[in-house]
Order: sequence, then C-alpha cells, then structure tokens
Amino acid sequence: WWFLIGLFIRAAAAQSYQQLIARRSLEGVRVRRFMNVGPVAVPPDLPVERLIDDYILDRRLKMLPVVEDGRLLGSVSLAQIRDRPREEWARLLVRDVLRARSPENTVPPEMPAAQALALMQRTGNSRLMIAEGDRLVGIVSLRDMMSYLALRMELDESRPLEGANGG
Repeated sequence: WWFLIGLFIRAAAAQSYQQLIARRSLEGVRVRRFMNVGPVAVPPDLPVERLIDDYILDRRLKMLPVVEDGRLLGSVSLAQIRDRPREEWARLLVRDVLRARSPENTVPPEMPAAQALALMQRTGNSRLMIAEGDRLVGIVSLRDMMSYLALRMELDESRPLEGANGG
C-alpha cells in the first residue's frame, strides 16, 4: 500500500509541477498570440446537411462560428449535431442547433492565455471564438496552446524554475 500511495503522490506532484510550468510559460501572453485569424464561419440559415458535407467532412472542422451580417451569433459543433436524430438533419438549419455566444465559448483577444486555458479545461471546449465587440476576429485552439507550451518546456527544461528547490 505504501508503494501505491507513493506513486499517487509522485504523480500528483509531477502534475502540479507541470501546471506551474504552464502558468509561468503563459505569464504575460495574450490569447491574440495563438489566434487563427480569418476562421471559416457559416451563416445561420445554412442547412445542417450542407454544413456536414461542405464543412465538417470536407474541411474536417469540428466547430464553426456562426456569423450573420458581420455579427457573431455563436457556434455550431459536431457534438451539437450528433445530439440530434439523423433524420432531422435534412430539415434543420444551423440556427436551430447553434450554441449562442457566451463567456464560456467567446473571449476577447487581450485575455491572458492562462485564463483562456483554464476556461477550456473548466468547460471542456477545445476551441474558443475570439471577438472584439460582436465581431469575430479569430479562433484559439487548445492544440495551438499546447504546442506552444511543449516548445517552451523543451526550451526551458535545462533551466530550473526560479523559486523551485529553494532558489
């Protein structure tokens, strides 16, 4: 039992250390740095069947912003469509399944990246829309943020964190 408890404590300590490194690596970095500008967006009157064929399958996109007259309304994702019976897809429009824009899926470009990462972890969203006012300016993905963190950790792995180990 002592061995198993020791493994558990070691894993928890390693995870805490990685979170500390991630927070420090993202210190002072804004979401704008990771933003993919000019994301593909869809109109709310697009039929769901066309959304599936032309965007989700052809372009392999799991989440798309929904924009009408330049205004960001929300997003539509594979999960939202999957929740509906397949026989409904032919008569549904994107507006029928969209998830409205909210603080859980939309952030400003100047939001601290660490805060956006925490939001993604809390909500389970792997992508967030970035808006200035009601205008879509980009998308940030968890994959892009994690790639950045992996590179930072690789660059910094030879240097101990300041304050770690009493230093």
